[in-house]
Amino acid sequence: PENHLVRVVSATVDEIELKALFEAYTTGGGASRYHPQMLLKVLIYCYLTGTYSSRQIAKQCRENVNVMWLAANQKPDFRTINAFRGERLKSVIEE
Repeated sequence: PENHLVRVVSATVDEIELKALFEAYTTGGGASRYHPQMLLKVLIYCYLTGTYSSRQIAKQCRENVNVMWLAANQKPDFRTINAFRGERLKSVIEE
């Protein structure tokens, strides 16, 4: 439905200024396979629905249609999710 939580999360993250997060991705090596905005949407939605484990979030990306929609049917593994929130997101979350 139009007012489903997954759509609210997607629209909200689309409106957030993510310049600092994008800059964190442009320093220190090659390009990421996954867009940081998509990973943020998945992370926020999973947190809101009670999924916190990176392995469980990766499983949701393969099995939960709502998370699959947010992830554009991409399937980041638990290492990617953990690195995103532990290395990239942690450095810019307070801003």
